[in-house]
Amino acid sequence: MNGRATQQDVVQIGANHDRWINEDWAGDANLALTSCLSELAETTGEEWKLLSDADQAVHIWLFTLFCPDRSQLVAVSREYYEAVHRQGGFHRVALWLRRLRGEHG
Repeated sequence: MNGRATQQDVVQIGANHDRWINEDWAGDANLALTSCLSELAETTGEEWKLLSDADQAVHIWLFTLFCPDRSQLVAVSREYYEAVHRQGGFHRVALWLRRLRGEHG
């Protein structure tokens, strides 16, 4: 997460993500995304509603990179919530991630 991924890292992440969609979500990427979004919103409650669309999007992006097992989605979402708070909260982490990705704001 230091912004120095190699091309091989990017390929491996993509392959892991594709395998996750195919194996855990029967190839339904929309269901995976919707389920992850729903669980993050549920876990974070009002805090999620206060985030901008850009902040929400970057958190969904990062969360799905963990390829959470469908049966463990609630537990992984709670772990993610705790980890984000240890790093300064959702807004701060989103700003850092967007800078890392070359996005403004």
